[in-house]
Amino acid sequence: MNRYQRTAAVVFIDLDDFKSIDDRFGHLAGDATLKAVAEMIIKACRASDTVARFGGDEFAVLLWNLRECDARAKAQSLEEKIEAIKMCFATDASSVGASAGFTMLRRFDSPTEVIARADKAMYSRKMQKKTEEQHLSAALVVDPRQVARLFEQIRSRPAERAAER
Repeated sequence: MNRYQRTAAVVFIDLDDFKSIDDRFGHLAGDATLKAVAEMIIKACRASDTVARFGGDEFAVLLWNLRECDARAKAQSLEEKIEAIKMCFATDASSVGASAGFTMLRRFDSPTEVIARADKAMYSRKMQKKTEEQHLSAALVVDPRQVARLFEQIRSRPAERAAER
């Protein structure tokens, strides 16, 4: 890799809540979801990149000749594209989320080190997304009295403006 001054990154992708598709719609639906995700990842990557299913609902992508900022952008883009996949099973539509983490390859890395760093980055991303969801959920919990006060303030403002004129 360094002999030719090339860079590379590994992106690990884990499907969020994939088990719920298997449990709710059955293993054939889970298989169809995995195939749709794999096809999308392959289409989103270059011919020089390598895409592999790494485990049950995990994928690995080896990206060649890119900077760290490009690897980060690719990981985010893959998350977004996976989340945009809509699957229809019987009368229900479903989608799956994804958490993608990446690591840049270093000169003397062993495969085990690369996998460990990419896996850690993916789990960090998964935890970050859960924390973001918790903050959003907490922000959506509003005291009805606060809402009433807000509406009262909004209603009183036109009267205040008219009195100022």
